[in-house]
Amino acid sequence: MEADWEVEIGPGAAVIDAAWSGSIDLVREPSRIVEIVEAKSFPPLADALTVLNAQLEESTVPPIRTLKCDLWYANDLDPDEMDAVVCEAGLACYIDVLPRPPEQFFSLADAEKWVRRVVPFMRDVPCPSSRLDLVLRQAASSHTAGYGITAYLSGCGATLEHARESLGNALRVFATTVTTR
Repeated sequence: MEADWEVEIGPGAAVIDAAWSGSIDLVREPSRIVEIVEAKSFPPLADALTVLNAQLEESTVPPIRTLKCDLWYANDLDPDEMDAVVCEAGLACYIDVLPRPPEQFFSLADAEKWVRRVVPFMRDVPCPSSRLDLVLRQAASSHTAGYGITAYLSGCGATLEHARESLGNALRVFATTVTTR
């Protein structure tokens, strides 16, 4: 899988809103996954969210929780950036990730350490026609601030069905890597 990371902080950069009113706490209430429209429309996303929020404490990567996600068609993917031969159709998603417990945020150093640990594992997994980009950004709630990570995953192929399969594989690999490394 193609994988990379970057930092986007400063004026005008997106901020993860940990106090977002639409957030569903899948750590405490995993059965509420059925309320997330994007997860209902794409079962591999539901599976990944379930795994990420049920992460075992013995993982070497600090335990995380997901906050927000989205799913969309991506028609402008570059096959050279996707480890792909054909990239006629694409599907992409993002998942905002914060550490556990809910009132905690990553420090910038801890967020960087997290992505530096995850990305090399992802690069080593054979998962063609897919890509992961981890973006470190500021995160804030009404009481505290720190840093979080937005995971952008995409899949492509000759058809939309191939793109769905590629993104599904990428989500499975990402969730498995984060919960077992």
